[in-house]
Amino acid sequence: MLAVAAFVAFWVIVALGLVAIASRAGGRRPSRGLTRAASRSAITLFVVTAAVFGIALPILMLVGNHTNASAQVGGIKLTSGEKAGRELFGQHCGVCHTLAVANAVGKVGPNLDLLRPQASIVLHTIENGCLPNPGSNSQEACLGYGVMPSNVVQGRQAVQVANFVAVVTGAGGGTLSATGAPSPPPSSSSSSTSTTTTTSTTSAPSPTAGQKLAVAADKSGALKYNVSTLSAKAGKVTFDFTNDSPLPHNLTIQQGTNGKVLGATPTFTGGTKTLTLTLAPGKYTFFCSVPGHRQAGMLGTLTVR
Repeated sequence: MLAVAAFVAFWVIVALGLVAIASRAGGRRPSRGLTRAASRSAITLFVVTAAVFGIALPILMLVGNHTNASAQVGGIKLTSGEKAGRELFGQHCGVCHTLAVANAVGKVGPNLDLLRPQASIVLHTIENGCLPNPGSNSQEACLGYGVMPSNVVQGRQAVQVANFVAVVTGAGGGTLSATGAPSPPPSSSSSSTSTTTTTSTTSAPSPTAGQKLAVAADKSGALKYNVSTLSAKAGKVTFDFTNDSPLPHNLTIQQGTNGKVLGATPTFTGGTKTLTLTLAPGKYTFFCSVPGHRQAGMLGTLTVR
């Protein structure tokens, strides 16, 4: 709108100037000196007008538009730190990851638009890197898939990238402080290497015949299961865990909310794995132990009666 107004104003002033010159020329013939002075004044006015409306204003509008564009992305207003995070993401992360608002279409690492990780999870992965087959209790377990070196960016810059990704993907959970924040603690257990694990808790009164519970990871790649609550009778319980998500997941069973880990399926993509446990009455937590997945909301409550 401003550009249209400036364009119209420019040509209106030019037209008025030409009318004024024509009117002067149509009147009484002035002296030669006056004619030259009037011509110089008209030329000077025309040059100044052209410079202001033809050069200065377009430059100001381009600068203003660039500033407004860099201040927001996808309708989301960015802070100065998040704007810096966008630049850093483009330089260091866009080749490997997909993130629509950053025009990144990398295929080496996970699609961040689908994963929607919280800032703390992104920071954890940046600081520790990612290996497809990490050791037990390793901090290098993949947030999604692929191989990523640690500390691609460091310190304040790592925080800025983490905040940018979380904000533009709508991950929620708040952003990290500008001075940095510690990585989220690792999950209390790593993936089991066996397909079926049997562990007994305190003896359960009158165990019932074996039961089966079905749990599945979200097919779209979101960090959640298809159920958030499960219930079973005390005794032998078999969990059939299906993962048709593009990301690797597992199903881990824990006593209470921070108690002993009783067992877990392998971490995998595609297909179904089973886990069999003998459970006493009480409350249990089922979650994915891939670092960051539980913190992102991939967990639920199991009640055994």
